Amino acid sequence: HLESDPYHVPKSRQYYGHFQDAYFREGRGNCQPTVSALLRRIAVLESALFGRSSSHASAGLSLRDAAARRIQAQFRIFLLRRSRTLRHLKDLASVKSSLGVLRSSVSENPQFDFQVVLRRASNLQLRLDAIEGVDPMIRNGKTALSRDLDKFLDFLDA
Repeated sequence: HLESDPYHVPKSRQYYGHFQDAYFREGRGNCQPTVSALLRRIAVLESALFGRSSSHASAGLSLRDAAARRIQAQFRIFLLRRSRTLRHLKDLASVKSSLGVLRSSVSENPQFDFQVVLRRASNLQLRLDAIEGVDPMIRNGKTALSRDLDKFLDFLDA
């Protein structure tokens, strides 16, 4: 009789199964079919809800995986940006060191070859211009070094 009922839910999945069993055992199942139908509908809806919540648990795992992938991608972007900044800092330090060597060679040798020093200073200017950093630390360092290099070139022209 229950197997042909469209709202039948197997007893293992029925939430209100114990109420239905007691109700039918007392012989009142035939008296009030509306109550038993409502209990079955509630059981069907709750089993569907519980089934959906288990799919939400698997969706939660995929949501967790998506969040982990997003965090990893952002961290990779951070590492890329940091390595680029460190590379630019290294290039700035190299230009600054070369400028210091060039200054000391000019100050130590009053009879320096002007064309050679000017070519080296121009090469330093080109190396400095090739550094493109969006980081404020890089921009500030590049600006300060560019000022120092311009002062050195003005000193050579004087």
